[in-house]
Amino acid sequence: MKRQVIVVGAGPAGSSAAFYCAKRGLDVLLVDKETWPRDKVCGDGWLPSLKPIFDDMGIYEEMKAQNTVSGGEYFILASPNEEVVTYRLGTHENGEKDESKGEMLIVPRRIGDDIVRRAAVRAGAEFIENFNVTELIIKRGRVCGIRGYLRNHFVEYEADAVVIANGSHSMLARQLGIFNEDPSLSMFAARGYFTNLPPELKPGTVLQFYLPESIPNYEKARKTMSFGWISAHDKPGCGTLGMVIPIETIEALDMSLEEIFNWYVNYSKNGQRFFKGAKLVDELKGWRLVGCTEVQKNYAHGALVIGDACSQPECAHFYGIPAGMISGKIAAAVLDDIFTTGDDSEESFARFHKIVSDRLNPQYKFYSTFRELVHFNIDNVNKMNEFAKTFPGIPSYTEVMYKFVTQVLGKEMPTPPAAGARLSQ
Repeated sequence: MKRQVIVVGAGPAGSSAAFYCAKRGLDVLLVDKETWPRDKVCGDGWLPSLKPIFDDMGIYEEMKAQNTVSGGEYFILASPNEEVVTYRLGTHENGEKDESKGEMLIVPRRIGDDIVRRAAVRAGAEFIENFNVTELIIKRGRVCGIRGYLRNHFVEYEADAVVIANGSHSMLARQLGIFNEDPSLSMFAARGYFTNLPPELKPGTVLQFYLPESIPNYEKARKTMSFGWISAHDKPGCGTLGMVIPIETIEALDMSLEEIFNWYVNYSKNGQRFFKGAKLVDELKGWRLVGCTEVQKNYAHGALVIGDACSQPECAHFYGIPAGMISGKIAAAVLDDIFTTGDDSEESFARFHKIVSDRLNPQYKFYSTFRELVHFNIDNVNKMNEFAKTFPGIPSYTEVMYKFVTQVLGKEMPTPPAAGARLSQ
């Protein structure tokens, strides 16, 4: 059985690729190993920059209807010295919200991912679940299909092109030699849902907190960025926790991810302030995540790689959904051009890398510069929060980032991404 395009992985990146392939009239098969809807470890944040894609898919209002935190355009940042400052994400200026730029949405991945997947199916993509793809079919150096198990039965599907979007543990990307092994960019992401949050964390509030300096063995972890965030739902007392902890930090502190969080709740000033009495629903769930400072190799002859499968989360805050979905849209355009022109050379697939690089690398440079100059020097995180207090009203987080680096530190930094178009906060 042969298809024009097979997309492996039905998360936001893969479903975006399948949607835009189908809209271009391509024959596309979307496969995933899970039974849908499925859960995904994540802080559940969907950034304003996704609005144009959601509009294309016709799902923006459906996503907004599932939003659990109506005040997500503002957040409180607690620095390592536990001082707190309120910022805005920059999707509205001078207190005036711009609806055309979208808004920050907090939607559980089990729900949001399925809304995106169903949009791809409505556009014409065929979807098969419970399909565990274990290997790419490669003939004479060209990817030409997939092998795996469909409901425990071994199957092979040939394809003119394969889009690999099956996450940060992708064995298919590894098969092509596409995998980022940099330990400094390797994180554990965690997610938990809470009830009984204290009144101090008002509904609609988002708190982002860095690992406090008071944690034991902190000196060993000073040059690694570690933080978490809790989004207080509109339903009083309920919230979503996300955490990003580098593997290097876990090793330096000699603590598990769960032990780090429990210490924060029980012994830090802000943990007592914002989590006292809170109850964790079920358990913290974790997942390994790898980020990047620039676009990695993301193609082979006959295949394109997108999302976490090629380490697309930006390296400062580890948001990955916008980069993955934007790359999915670009992948569809590149494949459509390949099929239209009949130019099936490896060079045609290589164009995908250049187009994605031109689109994403300016932002990756912005966030990697911030990571290097601020996140790797905890004193500068504390200083930036103090600097933010000199701004009138509630300052834009991105504006503070840029002016702190260029004015206070006196360092060069790329121009901040436009409001409503950012890969991260």
